[in-house]
Amino acid sequence: MGSQPAAWVWGRMHPFVARHRLHSSPVGRLLSLGPAPAGGGPDTLNRGDFDVARGFRQKLGPAMRFIAAARNRDQAGTVLPGGQSGSRLSPHYDDQLPLFLKGRLKPAPVSRDKIEVALVERLVPRQSR
Repeated sequence: MGSQPAAWVWGRMHPFVARHRLHSSPVGRLLSLGPAPAGGGPDTLNRGDFDVARGFRQKLGPAMRFIAAARNRDQAGTVLPGGQSGSRLSPHYDDQLPLFLKGRLKPAPVSRDKIEVALVERLVPRQSR
């Protein structure tokens, strides 16, 4: 990291990589997200366990963050370390990653009227024949 501790940056030596289950295959790196500088540690709210033997790279982190207010259920927020879609071609494959890395949340309304206002897409199942 150099001889100047003031220039040391934790996120640079503690990168986040969301490894796709095919990460070790020839196409896996196209499906994985990162590396990106990340905060956190094993004893923080921003969980980001690391392996000293592997140079402090993250080995474990949250699958989702969710915060809800007890008094007002529509004051909730959530974020995924990537996106909602499992399709690499979808705009929602990695659209939440910037929020996740900054420790921010997106609104997560719970009551039906608030959900209808915030609705962007609707999944409609096919009718069986």
